[in-house]
Amino acid sequence: MRKNFLSKGALALATVTLLSVTAPSISADTTSDLENVNTEIAAAQQKLKAAQQEIGSNTKLQLTKTQKIADLKKDISERNGQLQKQARSAQVNNSGSVLKFISDSESFSDAVSRTITVATVVRANNQTMKQQEDDKAEVEAQQTALNKSIKKDKTLQIELMKSSADLDAKRAELNAKKNKEDAAAQKAAADAKKAADDAEKAKTIAAATKAADTAKDSVGNKDQGQQATEPASTQTVQLASNNNNAKRNNSAGSNGGSGSFTPAPAASYGSVTAYALSFVNKSPYVWGGTTPAGFDCSGFVQYVFGKKGKSLPRMTTAQENAGTQIPVGQAQAGDLYFWGGRGSSYHVAIALGGGSFVHAPAPGQNVSVGNTHYYTPSFAVRLR
Repeated sequence: MRKNFLSKGALALATVTLLSVTAPSISADTTSDLENVNTEIAAAQQKLKAAQQEIGSNTKLQLTKTQKIADLKKDISERNGQLQKQARSAQVNNSGSVLKFISDSESFSDAVSRTITVATVVRANNQTMKQQEDDKAEVEAQQTALNKSIKKDKTLQIELMKSSADLDAKRAELNAKKNKEDAAAQKAAADAKKAADDAEKAKTIAAATKAADTAKDSVGNKDQGQQATEPASTQTVQLASNNNNAKRNNSAGSNGGSGSFTPAPAASYGSVTAYALSFVNKSPYVWGGTTPAGFDCSGFVQYVFGKKGKSLPRMTTAQENAGTQIPVGQAQAGDLYFWGGRGSSYHVAIALGGGSFVHAPAPGQNVSVGNTHYYTPSFAVRLR
C-alpha cells in the first residue's frame, strides 16, 4: 500500500507540475503570428511612403500637363477665331478680289510685289492651319497621358490602402486573441500552482488526485473559452469587412450619374471662404494631413468646414455625397469642386465664386488659390 500511495501521489504531483509549466506558453503561436504581421505592416508602410512620394511627383506633372492643355486650348480657340474671320472675309470678297488686286497693279514691279504679298498671306494661312492641327493632336496626346497617370496613381493608392487596412484588421484580431490567451494562461498557471500547494499539504492520494483534477479542469475551461471566443472575434472582423464592402457598394451605386442635375438650394456655407483663405501660403500639403500643420485636399476641406460647424467625411469619394451635384458653371462660394468621375474623384477644392477656388494642391506646395480656367473640375457639389 505504501508503494501504491507513493506512485499515485507522484503521478498526481507530476501532472500538476506539467500543467503549471505548459500553461503560460499556450499563446506562443499567436505571439509569433503577431510578430509576423507587424513585420508585414512595417514593410507595407515603407511601400506606402515610397508610393506617396511617387504620387506627389506625378501630381506635379499632372498639374503641369493640365496647365499645358489649358494653354493649348486657349491658343486653338484664338486661332479658330482668326481663321473664321478670314473665311468670312474670303466669302464676302470672293476669290476674284485677289486677281483684281494683282491686275490693278500700276507697273510690273508693283504686280510682282502684290503677288508676293498674296503668296505670303496664303503661306501664313496654311501655317496657321497646320499649327492648329498639330496643337489639337498635342492636346489629345497630353490628355491621354494625364488620364493614364491619374488612373495609375489612383489604382496604386487604393491597393496600398486596402493592404494596410487588411493588415491592421489582422493585427487587431491577433492582439485580441493574444490578450485573451494571456489572461487564460495566467489563470491556469495560478490554479495549477494552488493545486500543487494543496497536494503538498494534503499528503493523501485523494487530496493529490483532487488537486490534479482541479488543475486539468482549469486548463480545460481555458481551452473551451478560447474556442468560444475566437469565432466571435473572427465574426467581428468579418462583419466589419462586410459592412465596409456594403458601404463601398452603396457608394458606387449612388455615384453613377446620368448627366442631369437635381435643382439645388442656394449655397449655405459661403462664410467658410474667408477662413479657408487664411491658410493660403501657410499650411503645406501633407499626404493624409488633417491639421494646419499639413493638409491633403480632402483633409483641408474637412477641417475648414468642421471649424464652421459642418461635419464632412474624410475622403473625397465620401464628400461627393454630402450634397447635391450641380454643374461646374453654377458653383458659388462655399460649394465644392471635384476632379475625376463620381465615385472615383481624386481631388477636391472649396469654391470661392467667379471660377476661383482654394485647395491643398500637391506635395511641395502650400494651400493656394486656383482658377477653373486653368484647372477645370469634373463636377461640383452644393452641400446640404
